[in-house]
Amino acid sequence: LILHFKIKSGGGDDGSANKDLLDWVNKRIPAYSVKNFTSDWQSGKSLCALADSLYPNCLHLPQEFTNDPTRDTTLGVKFATEKLGIPQMMDVEDIVNHPEQHSMMTYISYFREYANSMDHQKERDLEMTPDIRKCIVYGIGLEPGNEAGKETYFTIEVRNSADRKIPCGGHNIFVRITGHHSQEGFHAADNADGTYYVTYTPKEDGNYVIEVRLDDKPIQSSPFHVFINDRPAPTVTEPQPHWFVLESPKPIKWTPYDRDISQELEQNFIKYGGGVVSIQNGAIKVDISAREECNLNKKNLFGVPEKRPICRATWFWRSDDGNWDPYSEQACVILEKAFKDNGFAGNTQVDIADEKKKKTRYVVDENGVYKQYRVSSDAKGGRTVQRGYLGSLIVKELPRKH
Repeated sequence: LILHFKIKSGGGDDGSANKDLLDWVNKRIPAYSVKNFTSDWQSGKSLCALADSLYPNCLHLPQEFTNDPTRDTTLGVKFATEKLGIPQMMDVEDIVNHPEQHSMMTYISYFREYANSMDHQKERDLEMTPDIRKCIVYGIGLEPGNEAGKETYFTIEVRNSADRKIPCGGHNIFVRITGHHSQEGFHAADNADGTYYVTYTPKEDGNYVIEVRLDDKPIQSSPFHVFINDRPAPTVTEPQPHWFVLESPKPIKWTPYDRDISQELEQNFIKYGGGVVSIQNGAIKVDISAREECNLNKKNLFGVPEKRPICRATWFWRSDDGNWDPYSEQACVILEKAFKDNGFAGNTQVDIADEKKKKTRYVVDENGVYKQYRVSSDAKGGRTVQRGYLGSLIVKELPRKH
């Protein structure tokens, strides 16, 4: 029994164990000024008082004291056994008439064990008890910037009075999300660690009210007011066009107009579908409809101005000199349709026209890089193909569906 006592008290010699236990007793019942583990327990009053301190409001002290040591000791021993579950290590007669220090210390050590277990239980209860003042809700689903039609989320964290997250789930959590016209559906996951992950997808833009409760009490700043932005307009990309003039018919060499001229030609093409644009201070007339450039400063023997073909291209291929040469306008249409239909799934056949005959080429997608081959089964490296002049794309908004 003494070994049991020493283990529970943390070891040490009899003197230190005696002092530690006495200090603990006097903290529990300071009014009784217990100085030893012999004579100060013979009246039974210290024993009753110690038991009452661990299980209060059952013994009515000092009214229940009879001043009969045997009766009072019996009251304390019986109460400790029935209410505290402390085994009766000593006979009442021994405590009253022949108290032995080590035996008494062993008996009282069980009272301290009970107190420690109760303290641990209180700590455990405190750890597992939510404090509504400490619970929090956070996440982008409660913040500005969310969009209609896009899933968002927030987290509920249940915390105790020590401001620590409670390490379990199963709490009585209530969530309600109300949009402009109706309640929104949501999904809540209990993470079994004191947190709850809530996702929802707002159907429309406008003001939303999010209520979060624990045991029917609002958490933190609930209800939360969140403004949902309208979903962005759907977009589509178009290849950036550019205009070229035929510099040399043989071998074929197309020269790009500079950026400003190409943009002016494109604006007229979009606005009017054709027309004539004057460039270089009126020295050159570009007929968009006829796809022809007329240089008034260069005339033949008969006074006829020099004319050169022009073209508008949206797809380009890398030539031997490293420049981006335009596909014909017909080939650009074929390539763009194939790109939008299936992204060049399978080889796309393109006819490239020259002075003598049409050349057939095949364009394929090789891991995001477009390549042109002479024949569909060509295993050697092909020429690089690019959508949009110098890879530039135009982003256009599509009409919204309401």
